[in-house]
Amino acid sequence: MTLAVVSTHPIQYHAPVYRALQSEFGIPVTAVYGSDFSVAGYRDREFGVEFAWDTDLLSGYDSVFLSKAANGGAGSVEKVTADGLGQILRQFRPDALLLIGYSLPLYRAAFWHAQRMNLPVLFRAEVTDHALARSRLKSVARDQALRLFYRRCAALLAIGQRSKAHYQRLGVPGEKIFFSPYCVDTAPFQLSEAARRDLRSAARVALNLDDDQQVILFCGKLSWRKGPDLALQAIRHLPEDMRRLAALIFLGDGEMRSALQSMASSSPAVDVRFLGFQNQHKLSQYYHASDLLVLP
Repeated sequence: MTLAVVSTHPIQYHAPVYRALQSEFGIPVTAVYGSDFSVAGYRDREFGVEFAWDTDLLSGYDSVFLSKAANGGAGSVEKVTADGLGQILRQFRPDALLLIGYSLPLYRAAFWHAQRMNLPVLFRAEVTDHALARSRLKSVARDQALRLFYRRCAALLAIGQRSKAHYQRLGVPGEKIFFSPYCVDTAPFQLSEAARRDLRSAARVALNLDDDQQVILFCGKLSWRKGPDLALQAIRHLPEDMRRLAALIFLGDGEMRSALQSMASSSPAVDVRFLGFQNQHKLSQYYHASDLLVLP
């Protein structure tokens, strides 16, 4: 069995899945990417900075690019097109197609080609019923469209409980739903107890943090949908003696940075460190320096 994956660009928490499918389960994987901007370097809209991921996103499976940033190809998700996709799929003739979305032109084109080629479609994406508030009309229209779409998929891969509940609500039978959570490649991280001891001490000194402080870490984009302000507000509601011992690290960047800085300095003030965007190989020291990871 051969599997084709269609994606806008190499994604750091998807690549380990493709490697595992090929190395551990013997399923040859070819990823068809709309562009290489995430490995060539680009400006992330939510992070608000330019970077390229410093981890290997391409080894362990095959990949084909519809465009490359250096040759004038797409430099962001919004600019990715499906030009050349049909030709590649017809040449490759996979046994199945994995889609990770439905809203972008690339994904819609991939689904259309799969239907024409009678390819089984596996669907694995962040779909839930709670993420966005929609009008009654939009909700009904979305449900009807997704019912038809899911009916034509061979399998629905649920990332979590809410994804599974979403599929079930729209009538997908249980035998077509498979649990397929996100995963993390731990290769870039220093995980030993010795690393924790050494990195924790050095990072706390560098960040001017006392040994007795309780350090809370937020790691991600400083965007409204991530809710980093909730972490700050929660600390401000602690009793004064606990609040004085708490320190909050924002590891990431984005549109909310200035607002968070203003919140942190207003009364009652919170001890906050803004470290900006840090690539994968630099993260270990900050995880080890912290006592609690918060996902607001």
